[in-house]
Amino acid sequence: MQYQEALDYISEAAVPGSIPGLSRTEALLANLGSPQDRLKYIHVAGTNGKGSVCSYLQSVLTAAGYKTALYTSPHLSRINERYKIDGKDISDTRFAEIIEKTAKANDACGRQCTEFEILTAAAFLYFAEEGAEVCVLETGLGGRLDATNVIKAYDCAVITNIGLDHTEILGSSLAEVAGEKAGILKGGLAVSYEAEPEVKNALCDAALKTGTSLVFADFDELNSLVASPGSQSFIYKGEKYEISLQGEHQIKNAALAIEAVAQLRHAGYKISEAALKGGVLAAKNPARFEILSSDPVFILDGGHNTQCAVAAAKAAEDYFPKLKKTVIVGIMADKDVSGVIDALGKIADSFVAVMPQNGRAMPAENLRDFIISRGHRATAAKSIPEAVNIATVTALNNDGIVLCIGSLYMAGEVREYFGL
Repeated sequence: MQYQEALDYISEAAVPGSIPGLSRTEALLANLGSPQDRLKYIHVAGTNGKGSVCSYLQSVLTAAGYKTALYTSPHLSRINERYKIDGKDISDTRFAEIIEKTAKANDACGRQCTEFEILTAAAFLYFAEEGAEVCVLETGLGGRLDATNVIKAYDCAVITNIGLDHTEILGSSLAEVAGEKAGILKGGLAVSYEAEPEVKNALCDAALKTGTSLVFADFDELNSLVASPGSQSFIYKGEKYEISLQGEHQIKNAALAIEAVAQLRHAGYKISEAALKGGVLAAKNPARFEILSSDPVFILDGGHNTQCAVAAAKAAEDYFPKLKKTVIVGIMADKDVSGVIDALGKIADSFVAVMPQNGRAMPAENLRDFIISRGHRATAAKSIPEAVNIATVTALNNDGIVLCIGSLYMAGEVREYFGL
């Protein structure tokens, strides 16, 4: 099987959509020899910040000398991005080899798996074959019934910031969503983002039922020192750290990763202070308040819900308080569009609406009209290049900046346009 054939197989053989449940993935993995049982894990669930926390942990563990696998989703440009070992994407040749083996097992199961389930099973197979010493594993949707939750144990579980997203599947209240995310808890060690009482109670209940030792990050012990485009420094529990990722929310994500490292040390991992500090500084996560150009400043953020929009808007205002903000927005129609627009509207001088190349995306004209109905200035673009051009010219004429936000699918298109 060649690389394109592997991509074609995934597209043709996968059952459409997202179907909660573990039985299909378990059957597929059984046909592959249960590679998931040969790996050690850090399992990460949550609404926002999963990808960044995973990046911090992978970077730290690699710096500490562990052969570290990282499985994340979705990808921005190429599917290979989902499979990393020590920060390097899987090659086209290895991807084709792994998918060929997974395809045979999937065919033997009657092709009952979704795309995410096929890709997840392939990840376990790849990481096991490569002899990864630890795997940082990001859930796809939820936790309890997510395909990644077929693992039987972990060295540490991590719950990131929780908000209302995918409510049609995970529940309409924060407590319900938290309960689904906490479905990854299986005893042992776990850490969680500092949470409001409703979420904290749900997580503590789940920890109690599963015999999990759950520690919460303490943001009262967190102090930001210097924040500027390019780097941030902060003190957490008396220790100074520096990170490259942008925004106050990334400092909190780093603090959560630091708490996870403390638990991993309890579990026997040898992680020096130099590896910890060097690892969090070296961590990268594209399309998370990523500055793509400087004249004008063009910021790309793949955030797609209200919490993300609030965080990105705050960061843009913190870093560039005196500059007008032109906001490019493209979003899936099933998201909280009003919440996202209202959050961005607090800083936006004007909007450019665009439709990402995804069947669930909101048409640009509809989004433009909605933005106008919320009391903001907006125009619609027919494509990503047109949206970037309109926003860039506007920012140059107004001595302003551009913030592009709303969808990881759109973020991938924008990065490709910038040649990244």
